[in-house]
Amino acid sequence: MEYTSSSDKITQDYFDTLLLESRYIDSNLPSTKLELYGRTFDTPVMTAALSHLDNTAENGMVKYAQAAAKANAVHWVGMGEDKELEEITATGAATIKIIKPHADNKEVFRKIEHAKKAGCFAVGMDIDHAFNGSGGYDNVLGLDMKPKST
Repeated sequence: MEYTSSSDKITQDYFDTLLLESRYIDSNLPSTKLELYGRTFDTPVMTAALSHLDNTAENGMVKYAQAAAKANAVHWVGMGEDKELEEITATGAATIKIIKPHADNKEVFRKIEHAKKAGCFAVGMDIDHAFNGSGGYDNVLGLDMKPKST
C-alpha cells in the first residue's frame, strides 16, 4: 500500500479547512524595545557573555560585538585581553564587561577601570570560576580566583 500524504501534508490540509480571523479592538502594535540603565535598545534579546571566540572565527569577539551593535542589542562579554575589549567597544556595541572574582582585588579594580576607559556600558562580577571541580578555589588563565570572605 502506497501513501501519497505525509503527516505534514495532512496537518496542513486540516489547517487549511479552518478559518480564523483575528479582530482586535483599540489595539496597539507591541514594542520589542528594552530600556536598561537609561538606554533604549531595539530588542530584549541580549548576547551571552562569551569569551575566546577566535576558535570559531578570526576576530570572533569583535564580529560578535558588531552583530550586537547592528541589532542595537545589549552585548555582554566575558574574559579577554584589554586590547580585545577596546576593539569590541570600538564597534559601538553597548557592552557589559563581566569580570572574574580574582583573588587579587587590585586586578578586579584594574579591570573595572579599564572597562570604564574602554567605554563599557556597565560591568558585572562573574562567579562561575570562583571554585574548581574539587571544591577549591579556581585558577583561570594563570590568575587565582577567590571570592571575598566576609
